[in-house]
Amino acid sequence: MPFYLFYQLIDELLTTYEQFPHVSDEETDIIDSINVLLDLSEIEEDENIEEKLENLTMCTIIFEANGGTGIMSNKSVYHGKSKMLPRNKYKREGYDFQGWTKEKESSIVHYHDRSRITINDKNTTSIILYAVWKIQTFKLEYKANGGSGSMASVTKDYGTKYKLDPNKFTRKDYLFLGWSTNSSKTTADYKDQQEITIKSNLVLYAIWKLNQVTITYNANGGSGTMAAKTYTVGTTVTLDDNKFTRADYIFKGWATSASGSVAFANKAQIKSIAQNYTLYAVWERSLVVYPASNAKAWNACSKASCWHGDNAQDRIMNILSPRMSDSTFNSRYSWSKGRGVNCFHLFISNNKDGEYAGYSIYGGSSASGNISSSYTRTMGNRIRRIFNDGYGVILWLMADDDGGWNNIHLRNYDKYIRDIKSLGWLPYCSSICLGLEINESVGSSANIKSMATILRKYYGGKIGVHFGSKGSYSRASGAGIDIIFGQISPNDVSESSIRSDIAEGKKYASAFNMFEISRHESRTMAQYALNHGAYGVGNW
Repeated sequence: MPFYLFYQLIDELLTTYEQFPHVSDEETDIIDSINVLLDLSEIEEDENIEEKLENLTMCTIIFEANGGTGIMSNKSVYHGKSKMLPRNKYKREGYDFQGWTKEKESSIVHYHDRSRITINDKNTTSIILYAVWKIQTFKLEYKANGGSGSMASVTKDYGTKYKLDPNKFTRKDYLFLGWSTNSSKTTADYKDQQEITIKSNLVLYAIWKLNQVTITYNANGGSGTMAAKTYTVGTTVTLDDNKFTRADYIFKGWATSASGSVAFANKAQIKSIAQNYTLYAVWERSLVVYPASNAKAWNACSKASCWHGDNAQDRIMNILSPRMSDSTFNSRYSWSKGRGVNCFHLFISNNKDGEYAGYSIYGGSSASGNISSSYTRTMGNRIRRIFNDGYGVILWLMADDDGGWNNIHLRNYDKYIRDIKSLGWLPYCSSICLGLEINESVGSSANIKSMATILRKYYGGKIGVHFGSKGSYSRASGAGIDIIFGQISPNDVSESSIRSDIAEGKKYASAFNMFEISRHESRTMAQYALNHGAYGVGNW
């Protein structure tokens, strides 16, 4: 092969190789040196190669960072010979390298990175190449992050001091806290209109905090309703009084999950409320049912009007009777409320005592032993109405005018009480009376104690008993009775007899209710009884 063709082939191979990205600056220098030697190989036969080598001169290339940082070694290039510039090793924060210029203050790029340079003027022994930099620009975007509205993005140069735009986003029930680069953060990295230095692209997310929080109450197996309520963040909140009930369970407090333990007591306070709550009622199973927390206290049940008209013509105690129409119930109920009462004494079993008698939880005949859904529906609705209106409920378990019905109850008294309990009425009771003139149907103190003991298995409130005269009060002795409901003979109504009855009753029970002074309302004497030791009366 002719030598010049061999030279051409080598030159083309070297030129192609040096364009590869992986070729190092050192390899480029070697290639340039080989090219010089190849150029020398073209001398004619009569030329002196040593003389030609001696005539080669070089120019030094100096690289200036021009605001950047780093180190680059000088490079030499033979005059008249092409040399590839080394890769730029300088860096400048916030700037992109554009190339090299021969004038320090110029932005004109004379040589790009790794481009070739040829210095022909042999008088030029050195040349300084200055790095040319272009400032970077960055985009700043605003995101509503759950809010609504719009805010325009902006583009700024690196290092720019920039005051963030005022927030224009809104979000119902939330306060704007500021901005963050993390959409899930709950605290802000930047305040509204804070001045920042632009150094990168930024996506700023609005950070929100609830301004309104809601407390929701869950019965968690119980029954009843409690309305959710909304509060302002940061305020002190008092939880609502529990209104849920659950048969065979005691309310213990509120948890923050359905299976959680008590986190808040009933009517507890939450200071500086900062979040939504769903509060679940916590129940503890118990055979004993206690008066509901919103039931009127037993000793606040001080005024009742149990009869109206001569010889107890209108029997207020019978208003639960399903035999009484709703209109008559409403009339009797309104009359009592108009008297200023705060409680109602109510028979739940009465066969023959007064008008509308002949009803019990078992229907029109207590002998069946099967709960009547129609009778108890009417009775239960009326009990709940009285309770929800804020009045005390005192249930009387038996009347006195038919021993047959009472004997049926007494033969299986535990079942009778369990049946009453199953209806869910016990939490509404401020207290319970075992029966009217119990001395007539039960008799001995032992029997009264047996009844009270069975009732206490299922009811945790105050238990009372009614006697027809003070001569029978002693039968409450040792029977576990809390209240004696007393009665004075209509023929012996006087202040002294009232005082005497109260004194006798308090020998055998801790509390005395002057239940019956006469067979119609008698406010003057009732007030006298209240003033002289009775906590309640039935003739208001």
